Amino acid sequence: MGKLAIINCPKWSCEYFHLRVLGKIQKEEEWETHIIHYPSIWKHIPPNIIPHVILSCMFCDGQILFILNLESGALCSCFDITRQSWRKLEIKGLPTNDRIRGIYS
Repeated sequence: MGKLAIINCPKWSCEYFHLRVLGKIQKEEEWETHIIHYPSIWKHIPPNIIPHVILSCMFCDGQILFILNLESGALCSCFDITRQSWRKLEIKGLPTNDRIRGIYS
Protein backbone atom coordinates (compact mmCIF):
# COMPACT_ATOMS: atom_id res chain seq x y z
CA MET A 1 0.00 0.00 0.00
CA GLY A 2 1.28 3.44 -0.86
CA LYS A 3 0.46 6.87 0.48
CA LEU A 4 -3.07 8.17 0.81
CA ALA A 5 -3.63 10.85 -1.77
CA ILE A 6 -7.26 11.77 -2.43
CA ILE A 7 -10.63 10.88 -0.97
CA ASN A 8 -13.51 12.07 -3.10
CA CYS A 9 -17.27 11.65 -2.87
CA PRO A 10 -18.78 12.02 -6.34
CA LYS A 11 -21.70 14.46 -6.46
CA TRP A 12 -23.84 12.05 -8.46
CA SER A 13 -23.45 9.16 -5.99
CA CYS A 14 -23.09 9.73 -2.29
CA GLU A 15 -22.99 6.09 -1.26
CA TYR A 16 -19.25 5.64 -1.57
CA PHE A 17 -15.86 7.33 -1.67
CA HIS A 18 -13.22 7.12 -4.36
CA LEU A 19 -9.87 6.49 -2.72
CA ARG A 20 -6.84 7.24 -4.88
CA VAL A 21 -3.55 5.84 -3.62
CA LEU A 22 -0.12 6.50 -5.04
CA GLY A 23 1.65 3.16 -4.77
CA LYS A 24 4.67 1.43 -6.22
CA ILE A 25 3.92 -1.25 -8.79
CA GLN A 26 6.95 -2.95 -10.34
CA LYS A 27 9.31 -0.18 -9.14
CA GLU A 28 7.20 2.59 -10.69
CA GLU A 29 4.76 4.89 -8.96
CA GLU A 30 1.23 4.42 -10.17
CA TRP A 31 -2.23 5.56 -9.06
CA GLU A 32 -4.57 2.89 -7.71
CA THR A 33 -8.30 3.54 -7.38
CA HIS A 34 -10.48 1.94 -4.71
CA ILE A 35 -14.20 2.36 -4.11
CA ILE A 36 -15.18 2.40 -0.43
CA HIS A 37 -18.88 2.03 0.28
CA TYR A 38 -20.30 3.83 3.31
CA PRO A 39 -20.69 1.68 6.44
CA SER A 40 -24.14 0.55 7.58
CA ILE A 41 -23.92 2.79 10.67
CA TRP A 42 -24.12 5.79 8.31
CA LYS A 43 -27.43 4.64 6.76
CA HIS A 44 -29.49 6.98 8.98
CA ILE A 45 -27.59 10.01 7.62
CA PRO A 46 -29.03 11.58 4.44
CA PRO A 47 -26.49 10.83 1.64
CA ASN A 48 -26.23 14.44 0.53
CA ILE A 49 -25.19 15.46 4.08
CA ILE A 50 -22.21 13.07 4.44
CA PRO A 51 -19.68 14.97 2.27
CA HIS A 52 -20.42 18.12 4.28
CA VAL A 53 -20.10 16.66 7.80
CA ILE A 54 -16.86 14.71 7.37
CA LEU A 55 -14.53 16.74 9.51
CA SER A 56 -11.33 14.90 8.90
CA CYS A 57 -9.74 11.61 8.15
CA MET A 58 -6.40 10.05 8.97
CA PHE A 59 -4.56 7.21 7.24
CA CYS A 60 -2.24 4.91 9.18
CA ASP A 61 -1.23 1.24 8.82
CA GLY A 62 -3.81 0.49 6.13
CA GLN A 63 -6.69 2.01 8.09
CA ILE A 64 -8.56 5.26 7.56
CA LEU A 65 -10.26 7.03 10.45
CA PHE A 66 -13.29 9.15 9.54
CA ILE A 67 -15.00 11.61 11.87
CA LEU A 68 -18.47 12.91 11.07
CA ASN A 69 -19.67 15.82 13.20
CA LEU A 70 -23.44 15.52 13.33
CA GLU A 71 -25.96 17.52 15.35
CA SER A 72 -26.23 14.54 17.71
CA GLY A 73 -22.43 14.47 18.23
CA ALA A 74 -19.32 12.97 16.66
CA LEU A 75 -19.49 9.64 14.85
CA CYS A 76 -16.10 7.91 14.45
CA SER A 77 -15.60 5.08 11.97
CA CYS A 78 -12.51 3.20 10.83
CA PHE A 79 -12.06 1.52 7.43
CA ASP A 80 -9.49 -1.27 7.03
CA ILE A 81 -8.25 -1.24 3.43
CA THR A 82 -6.76 -4.74 3.56
CA ARG A 83 -9.88 -6.41 4.99
CA GLN A 84 -12.32 -4.06 3.20
CA SER A 85 -14.31 -3.68 6.41
CA TRP A 86 -15.63 -0.94 8.70
CA ARG A 87 -15.80 -0.71 12.47
CA LYS A 88 -17.34 1.89 14.72
CA LEU A 89 -15.06 3.61 17.22
CA GLU A 90 -16.24 5.03 20.51
CA ILE A 91 -14.28 7.51 22.59
CA LYS A 92 -14.78 6.95 26.30
CA GLY A 93 -15.58 10.09 28.23
CA LEU A 94 -16.51 12.19 25.19
CA PRO A 95 -19.92 13.79 25.84
CA THR A 96 -22.48 12.76 23.21
CA ASN A 97 -23.12 16.30 22.00
CA ASP A 98 -19.44 17.31 21.68
CA ARG A 99 -17.67 17.71 18.35
CA ILE A 100 -14.17 16.68 17.37
CA ARG A 101 -12.16 19.46 15.74
CA GLY A 102 -9.30 17.48 14.18
CA ILE A 103 -7.11 14.40 14.19
CA TYR A 104 -3.41 14.71 14.90
CA SER A 105 -0.62 12.15 14.97
